[in-house]
Amino acid sequence: MTLTREQVLNLNSAINDLKKLKKLEVMKYFKLSILNIESKIKDEVNNILKTFEPSDEYKDFKSRRNEIVDNYAVIKSDGSYSIIEGGIEIQDSKLEQFKVAMEALNNKYFDVLEIRKKELEDFKIILASNIDIDIQGIDYDVVPDVLPQQIFDFLIPVMKVNI
Repeated sequence: MTLTREQVLNLNSAINDLKKLKKLEVMKYFKLSILNIESKIKDEVNNILKTFEPSDEYKDFKSRRNEIVDNYAVIKSDGSYSIIEGGIEIQDSKLEQFKVAMEALNNKYFDVLEIRKKELEDFKIILASNIDIDIQGIDYDVVPDVLPQQIFDFLIPVMKVNI
């Protein structure tokens, strides 16, 4: 069966969500189909995720960015960030300091950010590319009609209809 790598990741996500459904336990044929598919896509999913994993330098950038946000963000009484349209709300009295700190951080990590931007562009190409996977598919007749819509949508590429 030919799928895009994005479909493979979506299928993996659906399988992980299916594992949380208690109703799956009683649907043995459907469960077997899901487990077979999971075993066939496991290596490809791991390879895709490893390919997308950011560099240590980018992880360091994100950590330092989070520290800056922690210092300047508006924190709600429950300890979470105050979210406004466009992102995390920054304290008005510290907005200029925040901008200066973020600009300095972005300048320091400019090359790292440029590399990550290129990696993300490449990743879009990778996700759109096709891969052949030896999957038998799922008989449409055994797919439970109680599945959440997103899980059902992610399973569509591997469903087969018996006529």
